[in-house]
Amino acid sequence: MAESIASQDKSADKKSRWGCFSISLLPLVTIPLLLTSMFSVSVLDGPKSEHFATTGVFTPGGFIDIQVDFREDSILGYYKGSLTFQPDTTAWPPQSQQVGSEWGRTIRKIGHIYNKPIWLHWIVPVPAKPELAGQTVSVVLTADIEYPTEVGVGRFIGRHSRLSEHLSFQLASLVPSNWDMACARFRYSTWGIVGILLLALGWLFDLLVALALLFPKAFGMELERPAN
Repeated sequence: MAESIASQDKSADKKSRWGCFSISLLPLVTIPLLLTSMFSVSVLDGPKSEHFATTGVFTPGGFIDIQVDFREDSILGYYKGSLTFQPDTTAWPPQSQQVGSEWGRTIRKIGHIYNKPIWLHWIVPVPAKPELAGQTVSVVLTADIEYPTEVGVGRFIGRHSRLSEHLSFQLASLVPSNWDMACARFRYSTWGIVGILLLALGWLFDLLVALALLFPKAFGMELERPAN
């Protein structure tokens, strides 16, 4: 009778472990598929000029990350102004963006006033329009800013700087799916690296759980009943 109960308990435990193992297979399959989607669309280096550099997904529905290096310094890196993006086609409307922030009439020292390079970036979406596929689009990029510089001891003035340069973007003819583009944008965002690391760690943890369920003795999860 005791042997029959023990046999039933072991059979029930085995079914329970196989059920949990089947559930654990779902993340093992879906997480790699999600990571694959994140890297299915490549973020590439784009055209650059003296002061402007670009990276992004150069296709309809993609995006362009514009980095601007003024090669100027300001107090604590402060600046304010605007960026404009003027394509030569009506299929891609011009865009503008206010950048920076006010620093007021007084700049509080943080230990001491020091200069930092003025560097900024702006992500511009590419319209998801089929007529842009395979096209070369010429764009006028303009950055217009004001920034504070130190003059003498304890005094500063505002200076003005304006950059305007041309870049040409060759857009791909193949348009990625909305899902692939959403994954690419997430990968490129601030939380992208954190999200990828968490997914990878979650996959490794789930793999260990699946192996422990499949081989309980190897992980010390199954105890032998002592002989009477």
